[in-house]
Amino acid sequence: MDGGRYWARAEMHATSPSGEEFHRSYLRGSYDSHDDAQRKADDAALRTRQSIERGDEKIDWYAYCDHTKPEPLLEEIMSKDNHRVGTLTINAYGAHILNTTGVVFIDVDLPKPRKKASGLLSKLFGKKQPPQQDSAQPAIDRLKAYCQEDLSRGARVYKTAAGLRYLLTSETLDPTSDYTRDLFDRLGADQQYTNLCKAQKCFRARLSPKPIRMSVGWPPQKIRADREQTPELSQWEKNYTNECPKYAVCHLIETIGPPPQHPDIIRIQSLHDELSSVGSELTLA
Repeated sequence: MDGGRYWARAEMHATSPSGEEFHRSYLRGSYDSHDDAQRKADDAALRTRQSIERGDEKIDWYAYCDHTKPEPLLEEIMSKDNHRVGTLTINAYGAHILNTTGVVFIDVDLPKPRKKASGLLSKLFGKKQPPQQDSAQPAIDRLKAYCQEDLSRGARVYKTAAGLRYLLTSETLDPTSDYTRDLFDRLGADQQYTNLCKAQKCFRARLSPKPIRMSVGWPPQKIRADREQTPELSQWEKNYTNECPKYAVCHLIETIGPPPQHPDIIRIQSLHDELSSVGSELTLA
């Protein structure tokens, strides 16, 4: 899982055999030390420079680019046998994020319901509007079909402000594997979320409301681990903290299959449900 308590940056300048010049910046994190973070950043820069100077026609910029964001670390979540199963961080717009190494969260955006025609138009054309279909059901049916292929599979389905969130309760997966990406495609995962999981090498679930859905709006600057703490940002953080208890992030709407048995999944589910106000009747944000 990318991230860490310590962050370091390395710059890369290289010239290809054809004379084309490249410049990239690499930011890498470590949970161990600043030296370890610097080693990772230097290694990323070196591998890219060598590829360019060799004249490689195709460079995987997705793998090499500065995709690791220095999110402030709130807490490391450790298992009973003392391995890291997740972290709590703060993202760029101030929301608290649960990051997991193997416990699978999947975000699914749903199409917005079509606006109903006005009563006047209906009368003019003499047509009744067809009943609105539940846009969530086809998505949930795909998840159920996946679980029914192996009756040991289970999942929890949550309603979010923009769609659905799944928590797979019977298996842990590698967020960077082809199997995971194929599963995300099959279940209709949001593409931006899919890319983020691969880039950050973890699964992510937002635990606090989006500020734009509350009265506080976006923060005055992007929040990073190396941010400058201005009076404006401090006031925004205070306002955001005060507003958060008025909202929930998701509501549980259905469970599929058997309950979780894996201790890491049980731990993550409990933490997720508590911090995202599952079980409350608060407005989603």
